[in-house]
Amino acid sequence: MADPSSIRNKTVKSLQRTVVKMSSPEWEMALLDASEEEQELAADERQRANTARLEMENAQLKEIRNRLIANEADLKEGRRNLTSALEDLEKVEAVLTAVTSFVDTVAKVVPV
Repeated sequence: MADPSSIRNKTVKSLQRTVVKMSSPEWEMALLDASEEEQELAADERQRANTARLEMENAQLKEIRNRLIANEADLKEGRRNLTSALEDLEKVEAVLTAVTSFVDTVAKVVPV
């Protein structure tokens, strides 16, 4: 089991990487062929990821320690899935699914 500080740091880094990728020209190009619904979802999920990052960074570790530990396995799996999905931004649906799932898991630890 990883220590809570490590879980938090890895989660924040994944969220930061997600926001950067979802703000990139490559992502914007991939969204050109996406449906209007997917484009709206992409904007919503980028905002949720950024909010989750800010909440996780600002949360006092002692306040979220137990929730980090309780959700460690899901956070680890979510980071792995997210990293994989972000490797190919052309697969808009896969990226959105991974981001949504990861942010939903983070929301178990901090309010999003």
